[in-house]
Amino acid sequence: MAKQGRLSPNTIESDVATQDAISEMTDFAPVNKAYEAAALDTLKQDMEAKQSAEAAAQRAALAARDDAADAERAYHEMIIAAKIAVKAQYGKDSNEVQAIGLKKASEINRGRRSASTLKKSD
Repeated sequence: MAKQGRLSPNTIESDVATQDAISEMTDFAPVNKAYEAAALDTLKQDMEAKQSAEAAAQRAALAARDDAADAERAYHEMIIAAKIAVKAQYGKDSNEVQAIGLKKASEINRGRRSASTLKKSD
């Protein structure tokens, strides 16, 4: 059977209603035995089991994503704290501060007012 997109919930609901109606037909006897009520029941149970497994997998994936996000946040917060500790131990202008990806205090470009800005404010 070729892979195709998912069926809409309305289509599945309609199929279940059809299958329920067929199950109530006591004299239903299709020529092709693959369409018997028992076969339809088996396929419906298989579909429901796989839908249930999919829902459980989605819940597990969401929980795993939340756990990963929590771990990322905890790691990031510890890195920020470690950077502060490096600054405290070695000083704001140390090579160690530069080694952790921050600028040395002496390399930070302080903004200066230009002469044209001062003239405009007069």
